[in-house]
Amino acid sequence: MSERARTLRSRSARFEIRVRRRWYEKSEPELLRTRLADLGLELAHTPIARRVERLKRELAAREIALQPHVWLSTSWFSPDGVPGLAVPFYLAHPRLLRMEEQHTGEAEGADGVSAMKLLRHEAGHALDSAFRLHASKSWRDTFGAFSARYRADYAPRPFRREFVLHLDAWYAQSHAAEDFAETFAVWLDPRSNWRVTYAAWPCIWKLEWIDARMHELAGRRAPVTNRETPWALDECEWTLAQYYAHKRARRERERAPKLDRELRARFAPRSEAAPSTAARRHVAELLRELDRTNRKLPFEERYVQREIVRTLALRGDRLGLAIDAGAPKARLKSLLSLGPTILESWKLGRQRHLR
Repeated sequence: MSERARTLRSRSARFEIRVRRRWYEKSEPELLRTRLADLGLELAHTPIARRVERLKRELAAREIALQPHVWLSTSWFSPDGVPGLAVPFYLAHPRLLRMEEQHTGEAEGADGVSAMKLLRHEAGHALDSAFRLHASKSWRDTFGAFSARYRADYAPRPFRREFVLHLDAWYAQSHAAEDFAETFAVWLDPRSNWRVTYAAWPCIWKLEWIDARMHELAGRRAPVTNRETPWALDECEWTLAQYYAHKRARRERERAPKLDRELRARFAPRSEAAPSTAARRHVAELLRELDRTNRKLPFEERYVQREIVRTLALRGDRLGLAIDAGAPKARLKSLLSLGPTILESWKLGRQRHLR
């Protein structure tokens, strides 16, 4: 290669790097036309990267040799057969986090508590893949058939005690693989106190199975060690606009007309547009108030009430309703009065898979 060609190539590379680093300076219409693959995002030096390191410390503290590799994609997931996990790209930059909330109404894993819950859950899938745990008869006898078909939605039974309560929407009930991942996440959480919390629940034997199996695996190297990164962000051809449209369309399929009518009857329309972070702030405020008033309720009843409030408050925000108007106790009373209606919708199978 000639000296001139090398110089031109070097200038071109510097120009491309400069452009990639400054995507966040684009106007929103320009940014919406940008492909996800062209964002040039990196996981390093972000809040979610620090939480990944915390996850790895938790695994090491339990003498689990697996240190799952992590990559950016469009959602939270751990593909079958891959001992790693993907986290959503919007967690890698504050502007993208704001846009996620603005365009979709919610950003899973935006706060530290929910991020760690999701990381522990996906680490369960990664560990299952790394050690091929689901291939054993004892795994199937404990959690069910790994090969069973995933349903597009599922009908949870809110007061079943055969499953742990961890992620939203009784997710452990959705599939045997999710039951394992949810049970593992509860076991891994240093603050779960699972032996006490679930002492009288039938699911305690699943937690004890996890505990015994993890002791057997302590210090052992996993047989599956590939570093594949399926559906990585730098391969995604969607523009941001297409990505948001896809998520909105999926949420539209989850509409419950009766609930929407009831919410509109209880809450007035907002007088002006709310900032993108408003829904998360309002939900957090309501959940704090709920925790203050319901401390003496049984664990599963508190979980059910939190699900009712969280789901309805987020839906009300998406409908453009003033869920932040009035005292928190009055708002809680209005939302909880819809409990029978939303429980009926859940029994009809309106909870959809996150994975």
